[in-house]
Amino acid sequence: AQEAIGMQIRSPQFRFDDVPRYWAAGNPLLTHYLNAFHVLIPEGERFFIRCVRPYLETLPQGTMRQRCQAFMGQEGWHQVAHRGFWSQLRRQGLPVDRFARIYQTLAFDLLEQRLARFLSDRQRLAVTAALEHYTAVMSSVLFRSDFPVAHFHEEMDRLHRWHGAEELEHKAVAFDLHVSQGGSYVERVGAFLIASAAVAGWSGLGFATFCAGDPRLPRALRSGLLGPQRWPIRGRALLRLAVDLAAFLRPGFHPDQLDDPPAASAFLATFKDAA
Repeated sequence: AQEAIGMQIRSPQFRFDDVPRYWAAGNPLLTHYLNAFHVLIPEGERFFIRCVRPYLETLPQGTMRQRCQAFMGQEGWHQVAHRGFWSQLRRQGLPVDRFARIYQTLAFDLLEQRLARFLSDRQRLAVTAALEHYTAVMSSVLFRSDFPVAHFHEEMDRLHRWHGAEELEHKAVAFDLHVSQGGSYVERVGAFLIASAAVAGWSGLGFATFCAGDPRLPRALRSGLLGPQRWPIRGRALLRLAVDLAAFLRPGFHPDQLDDPPAASAFLATFKDAA
């Protein structure tokens, strides 16, 4: 059944014990920006599941229901895997739990609960569709020929590519569910604005929290760890990222209109669950 819908639930194991403090190209700033996402992702995935689950009660047996179930299964394992990296961040003395508490309290205990008074279930689903567009577009970057794989720690790259390839597998599920429930283009545009503010705001706060909580950062910056070779992702790639993200705002847009790099499906075809 999973093969028939083009999605498979995988449960890989990862070993983070030897991941260095500055695992992203040896760049402390880039590393801490990406570290923030390892906190944002687990609770974000739980939010996605919460937005999709209510519709399972009314969806008839069929492809859409199977895709939603597989979507929830994949997202569940994503949050487990990223949360597993927290232990290494703790060992490095970084403020992962502090940021997690701030994020949980402000984003979900406070903001989500208040927005629930104003946003319908379908509008919250539209926010999920918009955030899934973000994850799919960012994931596609990992599989482009110009992505500098050698600059990132091998196990972190393995985690990112597994997660990213599955994001591309299910990139249209929330979008299609929103459309099937009568969701409008206007709802999705509004949701994209909310999603964009959330990604920018929470990743910025996480970056600031990790930088402020890293006692080795001042010395690392003075030692020249921010040279040109430490910024492996170039401006052209970021411009392409912005263009693909903005495609969500185009009337008539569908996630399948953005081509997936063939390397993503090739990666999953040979992916091994064991670390």
